[in-house]
Amino acid sequence: MSRKIILALAVLLGSLSNVAAAPVVALGASNTEGKGRGRTPDGVPRAQAYPAQLERMLVQQGCRVKVLNAGKAGDTTRGMLSRLKGVLAKDTKVVILQPGGNDARQGDSSDTFANVAAIQNAVTAHGAKVITMGPLGRMARQYQLPDGQHYSVEGHVIFAQSVLSEVRSALGCSGVVGANIPRRLSKSKRRQFRIGGDIFHECVAPSHELRTAVTPFAFVAFVHVVHRADEGDLADINGA
Repeated sequence: MSRKIILALAVLLGSLSNVAAAPVVALGASNTEGKGRGRTPDGVPRAQAYPAQLERMLVQQGCRVKVLNAGKAGDTTRGMLSRLKGVLAKDTKVVILQPGGNDARQGDSSDTFANVAAIQNAVTAHGAKVITMGPLGRMARQYQLPDGQHYSVEGHVIFAQSVLSEVRSALGCSGVVGANIPRRLSKSKRRQFRIGGDIFHECVAPSHELRTAVTPFAFVAFVHVVHRADEGDLADINGA
């Protein structure tokens, strides 16, 4: 094997390591996973849930990290505590906890505070930062779906934005990635929606138009893009 090939492999492996570095774990129930089940099945696919939204926002802002969606529909804080060890990795730096309301719904709320405290203590002992997400209804009530418990993609964008700054600070990320994302995408389906005072454009386009702009490892057939209309900021890239 020539020296040039060895060097190329080393660069490639180094790039892959950077993509996987300093992962974030999103621990929660259905509003972390994306959608509910049974009598409350509304929500969004995992690719549009807030952990995926957050990962794309971080990548766009220079934090090339993986956000693990450790949400499980119907889970309680007791269940989250029992699953915690299995989702923490050696390089986990941030755990976002969204306790949800299943403890009360299932009549199992007597240990909620103790379970949350145990999760926080275990994450801290692991050397990671805990970020507890605030009440979702206060953040995105206008995007609540008919089942009364779950949220649209616009709501999940808001959830991701609510923790973005704190996650970036915990990871120590800086820089901006994706500044060269093309404004005009061919073969795209578009729609527009508003969150607060910002107007977002949404489209679906062949991923080769974004591969070089975002990451050479985006091996998906299509890319789902949401960007703020006034500034062109990328808010979400999802495989479609």
